[in-house]
Amino acid sequence: DWDDEQNYLANPDYRGLGLAHLRWMFTTFHSAHYQPLSWLTLGFDHALWGMNPWGYHLTNVVLHALNAVIFFFLARRLLRLALPSPADQDGGFVSAAVVSALLFAVHPLRVESVAWLSERRDVLSGVFYLLTLLCYLKRRIPWSVGLFALSLLSKGMGVTLPLVLVILDVYPLRRLSADPRCWLTASARPVWIEKIPFFLLALAFGLLGIAAESATGAMQSFARHGLGPRAAQAFYGLAFYLWKSVLPFDLIPLYKLPPQMSLLAAPFALSALVVTTITIVLIALRRRYPGILAAWCYYAIALFPVLGLVQFGPQLVADRYAYLPCLSGAVLAGAGLIQF
Repeated sequence: DWDDEQNYLANPDYRGLGLAHLRWMFTTFHSAHYQPLSWLTLGFDHALWGMNPWGYHLTNVVLHALNAVIFFFLARRLLRLALPSPADQDGGFVSAAVVSALLFAVHPLRVESVAWLSERRDVLSGVFYLLTLLCYLKRRIPWSVGLFALSLLSKGMGVTLPLVLVILDVYPLRRLSADPRCWLTASARPVWIEKIPFFLLALAFGLLGIAAESATGAMQSFARHGLGPRAAQAFYGLAFYLWKSVLPFDLIPLYKLPPQMSLLAAPFALSALVVTTITIVLIALRRRYPGILAAWCYYAIALFPVLGLVQFGPQLVADRYAYLPCLSGAVLAGAGLIQF
């Protein structure tokens, strides 16, 4: 009994592009999500394919392939900004970006986002999220703001992107000092002013997401799921996606929340130790390896909305949550090709 039943087989509201359908798409919190742009693409699918699932899945695959292409250009741009030119100049960056894009595209953690039709929101929001980052690196700020809005209209997962842009400003753009104490100086003011529309969009869609979860009863209260279990879940998630990125075995559709969770229990305590150790080591080595610390910060910030600090649903973790956060690991893999 997966979400496809209630989203498509038993839902006539998305089956068309008339005014009534469009009104529903842009006002509904169906299945505890606000995703009007994703519903719009599904409406186009219905116009093309009717109820034949083949066409819907084809669209998911095409969107994922498009993400891989966009990510190639994004990875190449990041590597050019962060690393010295390789001996063969641009050829080295191209090869490294190809490795990054392929690792992202074919990794087993991508399967759930692409093969499960209800995760159309993952692949569609990914298109606009990646384009937002690419335009930002090229300093096309108005384009970045518009694309960010489209990403949020597809899925709210990208609400932490303004913080990701701050990471990029520190490294590799070096528009902000690595010392946070310098972030409030007059020279840093333009960097923060241009972030205002990004933060306003993130705030608006963050509140919409909370409203959607609350309206459908998907959000768990602190009485049922307290602060201790939420912290344990967050540490476990940060370690889980890292581990599964390296060894993607035993992937399953649903990792259920256990009845009891505590930071004193073995898997959660070990996860907290691993995450804390990695963070301390990378901070200590930040001057020598600033790119690895930036990648780790991106990973943690991109995962933040789904780490369980705001808990909804029965899942402890989910493969689909790694779709965007694990991009930084793929870039590091490409960088390793140049460095070594």
